[in-house]
Amino acid sequence: MLIGEMLGRTPDMNWHRSLDDECQRMIELARRRNAEKPNFWSAVGAADCLLVQLLAGDGSDEVPKKQAEAIVATYRLALQRGASPREAASVREHLDFVIAVADQVPAAIRDALATIRDAL
Repeated sequence: MLIGEMLGRTPDMNWHRSLDDECQRMIELARRRNAEKPNFWSAVGAADCLLVQLLAGDGSDEVPKKQAEAIVATYRLALQRGASPREAASVREHLDFVIAVADQVPAAIRDALATIRDAL
């Protein structure tokens, strides 16, 4: 849906109201699962949800820059803990895809995406 909105193809925006709450819930769940039974995908799940929150934002103020810093730190933690080459490539390819389809988002968000990708 978020990508649909970015492309101007989502007619019903009611989902947007609960997106941040749902992302926060998923971040907490991923972190809890990772604490109970550490694995790469649970660790990356939190970063992915932070990425969704970045994309859903309006790109104002310094928010995207601060979000990018948190996203980089979360991805790096997952990668440094022992990601396989395939897992690390998956994260980079995911970011490359998001960047490729994000040409309609505000410039501050595009810049934040580039910062994230360059840092990994």
